Amino acid sequence: MAALCTLADMVRCVRDSSSSSDSSFKLPHHEELTQETILCLRSKAWSIEGKYSALAAALELVRCRLRPAVSSGTQRSLLEACLTSVLPHLINREDEYDLYDIPGRPDVMEVLLALVEELVRQNPTTPGDETASDVFELLEPYLRQNNARAREISLTILQATLVTHLQQVEREQDRPPSEFAPGPWMVCNLVPRCFDEARTVQELALKAMNLVVRIVVVAEKADQEQDEDSTETEEVQPTIFLAEGTGGSGDSNISSIVSPVASELAKIFGRRVKQKDLVPLVNHISDSLTDPAAHSVGISMVLRELLEIRCQELKDSAASLAGDLLCRLISLGDCEETRNEVLIR
Repeated sequence: MAALCTLADMVRCVRDSSSSSDSSFKLPHHEELTQETILCLRSKAWSIEGKYSALAAALELVRCRLRPAVSSGTQRSLLEACLTSVLPHLINREDEYDLYDIPGRPDVMEVLLALVEELVRQNPTTPGDETASDVFELLEPYLRQNNARAREISLTILQATLVTHLQQVEREQDRPPSEFAPGPWMVCNLVPRCFDEARTVQELALKAMNLVVRIVVVAEKADQEQDEDSTETEEVQPTIFLAEGTGGSGDSNISSIVSPVASELAKIFGRRVKQKDLVPLVNHISDSLTDPAAHSVGISMVLRELLEIRCQELKDSAASLAGDLLCRLISLGDCEETRNEVLIR
């Protein structure tokens, strides 16, 4: 660990000297040093304290941007190591998470976020090759966990990733990407989290959904060369309907409270979801009706309104969609309001 701390300090000093004097510094074995931090992060024998040192060293190595540059393959391996080896510690070991609550020193989560943001910032936004897509793929299992802390931390990382990606896309005004490839899949997974039983998770999910919509709008503008007036970004207001003590299965007002959020989401999907992504979205929303950590009433409202808006495009798939929905009814328990919403369509 002492060697990792020394490495981080050394790279930081070289980076600061390089930026202040415009000298052409090089960092021999840049790639190899980064790969060593990856091995440390992946090691099952290392405690969170050791992984913190490796994480901090990796951040400095990525930030320095000294030649020779670290390859994109190594950067992706570093991203995978962070989100598969460090993230579980943050979720499951709260006692050690507080270990770094030291004045003036970033905690584990801050360093992890900074590293993920830097990796997104340094990699292309080319459709199909977005680092944001890699981040989401690694976070997706945590979004579905019953552990609210897992959902909250993963959405915090996703939100930071999307903010950085959007900044990158907006800077590329002369050649912005014409598509955001992971957008449809992100939307599918964010829908149940927008009606999460945990208040903080719901708010984070709505913010992430807004960011996805903004990125998609920028891509559409690049693809269709629309004028500014026709590409104004819709925004789902982060209305928090699950305050303490409300929103439970016995809350008779749940329908009226979630309705505005559900309606806004359905309208956005009705306008923005491409036809090729429509059936997968409907199927995924149907699957989300049985999500144990989400309020099915809100999800069923999104589904109902989306089907009303795009019904003509779903005629060929109507039979299979109806069959899937009926299967979901069996698993909905005593939620009569949700069953009614589904049966209406």
